[in-house]
Amino acid sequence: SGLALKFPAVTVAIWVALSAALTLIPPSLEQVVERGTTAFLPDGAASVRGLEAMDSAFGTGKAKAYAFIVLVNDDGLNKADGATYRRIVTGLDAHPDEVVEVQDYLGNPQLRTALTSKDHKATYIPVGLSAPIGSPRSNEDVALLRSIVDDARAAPGTKVHITGDPATVADLTTAVNGASRTITLISVGLLVLILVLIYRRLVTVLIPLATIGVALLCTRGVLSILGESGLALSSYTSAFVMAIGLGGGTD
Repeated sequence: SGLALKFPAVTVAIWVALSAALTLIPPSLEQVVERGTTAFLPDGAASVRGLEAMDSAFGTGKAKAYAFIVLVNDDGLNKADGATYRRIVTGLDAHPDEVVEVQDYLGNPQLRTALTSKDHKATYIPVGLSAPIGSPRSNEDVALLRSIVDDARAAPGTKVHITGDPATVADLTTAVNGASRTITLISVGLLVLILVLIYRRLVTVLIPLATIGVALLCTRGVLSILGESGLALSSYTSAFVMAIGLGGGTD
């Protein structure tokens, strides 16, 4: 701290250069997170072990998570819905790397009764996915399923839903990221307002804001490097860094 007080300009220049290097040299934190495979639950969790045992006994042994595509027609499923069902299954079969299991009744007619409601207004397709729940790849798999459903062009009056743990966690991630952006904007606005009320001078307000900005840039850069080196990161890392950085930088 003595050197920093003795050479303030050098200290500021070092931190600015460090934040610039950590921003420009490593890939962005979002890119590192997207390439990661951190799951929502650890491999040793009881529910994960149970899923593995079930899939080994009854499935392909490759699925890390299951999603469900549900077709609903309040007037009753008809031939047009059958065509939609067939297009969805064809679309799923075209992506063997992401979709490792499809339980449909096209090739196994005896499953129709088990997979169709008693009133014949709904049917569903269990889909085994290769990515663990909550990982960036899992979110991409859910987006793929939704794209396949959109391409299938359901008949008028028929609704197609995607549910199951992967879809639920993907929607949760989207909601959290959206809320994080909103909270960040509100937090920055309140922070600026508080600083203006306290210091009442633009230059004095910019000093803590610059400090917070440097702290966030350096933190994100260091995490990107650690993530590239093998540190497990989750889809929520960026949101947590922003929240903690704003609080710590302000203090």
